[in-house]
Amino acid sequence: MLIHSYINEKAFAKSLNLKERYKTLKSRRDLLLSEDLNLAQLNKWIDKMFRSNKADFDFKLKMNEMTKEDFASLIEKIPESKEHLYIDELNEHVNLRVLEIGIELCESKPLSSEEDLGFIEFVRPFALYAAEMIDSSLKYRLNKIRYEHEEIKEMLVRSLVEELLNNAVRSLVLEFNIAKLREELVGETPEERFLSFVREKARNKENLIAFYEEYATLTRRLILRTEYFIQNVQMLLFRLNENWLQLQKEFQLQDVSLSEIKVGLGDTHQEGKTVVQLVFSSGKEFLYKPKSMEITKSYHAFLEWMNEVSGSIQLPSYKVLDFGEYGWEEKILYKPCSSKEEVERYYLRFGKLIGLMHMLKGADLHFENIIAHGEYPYIIDSETIFHHYPKLNFPDSAEVKLKYEQSDSVIGSGLLPQAMFQNIDGKGIDLSALNGKEQDLPFKVLALNQNSKDEMEFTMKEAKSQSAKNLPKLGVEEIYVEDYLTFIIDGFQEMCKFFIEYKEEILSERGPLIIFKENKIRIVARATQQYCNFLQESTHPDYMRDSILLEQLFERVWYYPYENKELVIHEIQDLLRADVPIFTTFTDSRDLYSSTGERMEDFFKESGYEQVYNRIYHFDDKELEKQRGWLKLAIQGNRDVDIKVGRKGEYRSELLENHQETILQEAINIGEALVENVVLSDDKTAASWLQANVIHDKWYVAPMKQNLYDGLGGVALFLLYLNKVTGNEKYLEVAHKALKSAMNPLSKAKGLLSTFLGKYSLLYPLAHFQSISPRKEYQDFLEEIKVELKERLKEEEEFDLLSGSAGVIQVALNLFEMTKDQDYLDLADMYSKHLVENVSILESGVAWKNKHTNSYLGGFSHGASGIAWSLWRSGIMNRNQEYIDLAKKAFAYDRSLFEKEESAWKDTRESEKKCLHQWCHGSTGIGLSRVLVRSYEEDVEMDEEIRVAVDNVRKYGFKNNDTLCHGNMGDTELLLAVSQLYGNKELYEQALQIGIQVINNYRETGSYQCDAPDDIQSFGMFVGIAGVGMQLLRLLQPNEIPSVMTLENVKG
Repeated sequence: MLIHSYINEKAFAKSLNLKERYKTLKSRRDLLLSEDLNLAQLNKWIDKMFRSNKADFDFKLKMNEMTKEDFASLIEKIPESKEHLYIDELNEHVNLRVLEIGIELCESKPLSSEEDLGFIEFVRPFALYAAEMIDSSLKYRLNKIRYEHEEIKEMLVRSLVEELLNNAVRSLVLEFNIAKLREELVGETPEERFLSFVREKARNKENLIAFYEEYATLTRRLILRTEYFIQNVQMLLFRLNENWLQLQKEFQLQDVSLSEIKVGLGDTHQEGKTVVQLVFSSGKEFLYKPKSMEITKSYHAFLEWMNEVSGSIQLPSYKVLDFGEYGWEEKILYKPCSSKEEVERYYLRFGKLIGLMHMLKGADLHFENIIAHGEYPYIIDSETIFHHYPKLNFPDSAEVKLKYEQSDSVIGSGLLPQAMFQNIDGKGIDLSALNGKEQDLPFKVLALNQNSKDEMEFTMKEAKSQSAKNLPKLGVEEIYVEDYLTFIIDGFQEMCKFFIEYKEEILSERGPLIIFKENKIRIVARATQQYCNFLQESTHPDYMRDSILLEQLFERVWYYPYENKELVIHEIQDLLRADVPIFTTFTDSRDLYSSTGERMEDFFKESGYEQVYNRIYHFDDKELEKQRGWLKLAIQGNRDVDIKVGRKGEYRSELLENHQETILQEAINIGEALVENVVLSDDKTAASWLQANVIHDKWYVAPMKQNLYDGLGGVALFLLYLNKVTGNEKYLEVAHKALKSAMNPLSKAKGLLSTFLGKYSLLYPLAHFQSISPRKEYQDFLEEIKVELKERLKEEEEFDLLSGSAGVIQVALNLFEMTKDQDYLDLADMYSKHLVENVSILESGVAWKNKHTNSYLGGFSHGASGIAWSLWRSGIMNRNQEYIDLAKKAFAYDRSLFEKEESAWKDTRESEKKCLHQWCHGSTGIGLSRVLVRSYEEDVEMDEEIRVAVDNVRKYGFKNNDTLCHGNMGDTELLLAVSQLYGNKELYEQALQIGIQVINNYRETGSYQCDAPDDIQSFGMFVGIAGVGMQLLRLLQPNEIPSVMTLENVKG
C-alpha cells in the first residue's frame, strides 16, 4: 500500500498481465465481463498471435481455465472507471512502495545543478532504493571478509543501473524526441537541450511520476528487476559469509580482501538469478552459481575415474563446491600454448571431449562454454549433459530426418561447427566450440544511433559477434583447427574405443555412470537467442505502457512447433518477468520442470539416463566409424570456400573401343552412389542427401538444398534421365522422392527469382518431369510458381541467367513451347521488358549492373552474353525486334571485354582482370552463347568467336575440376554444342575423350574433382557428381539428353 497520494495507484492497473487480471475478473465477473464482446479484436488476436491455429489457442484457454468470452474481455483496455477494481491484485504483484521510497530518497538526496547523470536520473529512484538495501546487507550479511564498503556497494548498484537503463532507454529516447518535436527543449547547444529534457522530466517529481504512470508496464519491470537484484545480492552476500571458511581453504584465500563483485555474467533465470564473479586482492577469482552443482561434481568424478583407469585420457577437472541450491566454482583463465606440441595435445584432448560429450549426450556446448587453458580444453558448464530436446511437431520428411540424425550425431553437442540462426539468404553464424572468432552476425541488432546529445534514435545495424576464449593460440599466433584434424580424430577415436572396451564396467550396477543418477540438469528447449530477441523487443515503448500489448508480443512464442505446447505457458510467464526461460529435469526422470518448479509429468518418452545408457550399450566399431565420418564432415566442411580451378595437364587423345559402355556404366555408378547415400523420410515418400553446402562463402554440412544448381532439383533431374536411358525404375522412384523434398522444404523462404537457385529453380526440372513422368502435384506447383513470378517481378534486382530475369525468360519460353500456355509467353515478355527497363547504356554497348560486384559483367551465367541470348530468343518468340536489337548491343559490350593479347574475354569482377575459360565466367559460357544464337541465324563474327572459345578451351587443357560450372564436364558441352552446330565429328570425339579422361582420373584418385572440402563428396548438378553423370549421359546420347547448362528444353 502507498502512503502518499502523489502516485496514482490505479494508473498501474494496466501493468497487470492476463493471468493476474483474470483473478480479478473471476471475483468481479458481474462488473468486469463485457456485455458487448469485441469478437473482431479477439479474432484478430488469434489470427496474428496463433496464425489461425485454433488448437493452440484452445489449449491456452484450457491451461488457464478460461473461456473464450473471458479472454475477449481480458484483452480489452481497462477503462479508467474500472481501474480501482484491480487494486488488490495490483498490491499483490507490484510493490509500488519501491517507487515511492525511491522518489523520497531522490528528494532527500537532490543532485546539484552541476551534476548531469543523463538518462540515469530516470532510474535513480530505484538505484537509491537498492543502494539503501545493499548498504544494510553489506553491513549485516558480510562481516567475515575484508572489503571496501563503498566501492563494493557502488559496483553492485552500477550493475543494477545498467540493467534498468537497458529496459528503459528506448522509452526515454521516444519521450526525448517527442519533447523535441513539441519544441519543449531549451538551450543553444545539443548538450544544453538534452540537459533541459532531463531536468524538466526527471528532476521534476510530477513529470517523473507522470512518466512512470504513462509507462506502467516499464515501471513494474523496473520495480521487479530492482527487487530481484536486491534479493539475489542479499542471498549472495549471506552465502559468501556463511561459506567463507570453506572457500578460504578450497581456493587458498588467506589474508585477502574482496576487491570486485561482477554481477550478470550470463543470462538471468528464475527471478533474476545469474552467475557472479568474485575477485580478490591476491588476484584469485571464483564464480558463484545460484544452482545445484551436483552434475558438475559428478562429471568431474567421472573424468577422474576415466583418467585413472585409462592412464592416457588426461582430461582436466577443476574445483567445485556444491551446496545444493547453489555452488562455488574455480574460474578457469585463458592461457595460450607455449609450443606446437601443446597445441597438438590440446586438440587431441578436444577430440576426446567430443567423444565423451557424444557418449553423455552433451548439448549447447557453444564457444562460451569452453575455455582454452594451455594444452587443456575445459568445459565450464556441464549442466546440459544427459540432454534431450523437447519433441517438435515437424512433418515427416527426409530433410527433417537428416536434421534429427545430425542433431543426434557428434555434431549435436555444439562442440563442432554448424551454421546457426540462418537468415532468409541462408547466412548463419558458427557458435561452436571450434570457432570463437569475431564473425558478422546474420541479423541486424538494435543500436542507439546518436549524432549528438539531441539527435538520437534506435535503428537496426549490422554487427559482429564477440571473440571468445575457447581457441588456443601459439603465443600470440592464431591456430587453424583444420591443420590439427588428425589429432582431433585420434582423440575422438581413443575416447570412443575406451567406452567400447570398458562398456560392461561403465554400465554395471555399481559402475561409474551410476553417479549421475538423480542429478538435476538443464533442458535447452530452444535457442537462448530467441528468448533474448523477445526480451530486447519487449523494451520497445509500444509494449511498455500496457501489459496486454507486452503479452501479445510474447504470444508469438506459440509459433514454435513444440509437440507439447505446455512449455509455452511457462516460457511466457518467465518472459513477463524479463527472465530467460529455463527448464530442468533429473537425469533419470521423464518429467520436465518449469523455472518455478511446476512439473510436466511424463514429458519425455525416455529419461536422459536411459538414452545415455542405450547409446553406450549399442556403441560399437561400426557406430564409431559413422560418427567419425560426421566429425570429419563438420570440421572439413566448416571452412571458407576457396575453389581454385587450374590446369592439371594435357588432354589425352586415346579413346577406348568400348567407350559407350564405359560412359554408361560410370553414369550408372554415379546413380548407384546417389541411391546408396540417400536418406528417406519415415514414410519412404521423400528423399534427400547430406552434403557440404555453400552458405555465404563458407562450407556447412547440412541437408541438400532444394535448387537445380547444387540441390535436390538437379539430382532429381539426373536420376530422371538415368531412368530414361537405362529403364531402371529405382532411379525414377528416387527422383520423384527427391523432387517431393525439393517442393516441400522445411524453410519456405521464397528467395531469389532464379531458375538455378531457390524455389523457382524447380521450374526447369519440373518441366522435364511433366514431359517424361508427369504428376498432378507437379502441374499444381508449376502453376503456383507461375503466379508468384508474375507477382514478384517488381522485387527483381538480379538480371543474369544464373540469378535473375534472363533465366526466368528461358524456362518460361521452354514451358510455352511444351504447353502452348500463353501465360508462359507473357511471363517471358514481362521479364524481357524488365531487362529493357533496367539496362545501362554504355560506350561500348549495353549491360546490366551486377548488384554483388557493382560492375558490368560479361559472360554467360553472370553477365551480358547470357542476358543477350535470353533477349534474343524472347524477341524471336514474342516477335519483338526491340529485344533482339538490345541483345545485339549486349553482345557488343561482351565483345568489348575481349583481350587481343590473351585472345580471350576478361573477367571484370577483380581489379586484376583475368581471362577465364569456364561456363560461369569466360570462354566456355561465351562460346555457348554464340552457338545458341547461331542456331537461329548466320553470323560470321560469331563464328569467329566460337572458334576462339573452342581454341581457348583446348589450349587450356585438362582441369583439376570436373564440374559443369567451371570444370572439365562443362567444357565438353561447348565442344559438343559446336560439333552439333557445324557437324564437326572431331570436336564430338574430343568431348568424348575428355569424358573418358574424367572417368579414368576418378578411377586413379577415387573421387571426382568437385566443389567440396577434402574427402567430402558433392552430389549436386553444377558442382557435384550429378552434373558429371548428367553430362556423361549427354555425351552418350546428345540428341536425347538436353543440355542443362543452357537450360535446353525437353528433346523429342
